[in-house]
This record gives sequence, structure tokens and C-alpha cells, in this order.
Amino acid sequence: MEEISTNTTLGDSHGVVLVDTTLGTVTLSLPDVADFDEKRYTIKLYKGSNAVTITTTDIGGIDGNSFITLPTLYDVVSLISCEDGWCII
Repeated sequence: MEEISTNTTLGDSHGVVLVDTTLGTVTLSLPDVADFDEKRYTIKLYKGSNAVTITTTDIGGIDGNSFITLPTLYDVVSLISCEDGWCII
């Protein structure tokens, strides 16, 4: 588990990510799915009143979208790398 409070590109060492947006909106960039087989991330906005934006450049997006937002405190999303993008599970 890792706490993040600044814009970050997620990698292999990340898994469960707690995001602190006290100082402002935080953007998390997902890695290329080609680099991971069934990689999972669980991301939670656990502190602060600003949003978390999760982005990808993969062709399949995040369930077809180039980004998703966690706008509300305690919002959580779990993602898994799948085929040509990221799937919300």
C-alpha cells in the first residue's frame, strides 16, 4: 500500500494506492498494458477535497475512456490490465 499526493505514473511496485488531494487535484497515469499481464490497481481517494484523475494512453482506454475521475472523498476503483486497455472490476 502506498500513499500518493502528487501526479504519478503508476508502475509495477504499485498495487493499492491511497491518494491524498489535500494540496490539489492529483493525476495518476496508468502504464502501457503491453508491459503488464493482469496487473491490478486499487485506487482510493482517502484524504482531501479535490479529485483524482486516472489517465491512460492505451487504445482500449479505461473501459473505453481515456480517463476516469474519483471526485468524492472515499471513492475507490479497482482496475486490471486487459487486452488493449484497462478494465474496471
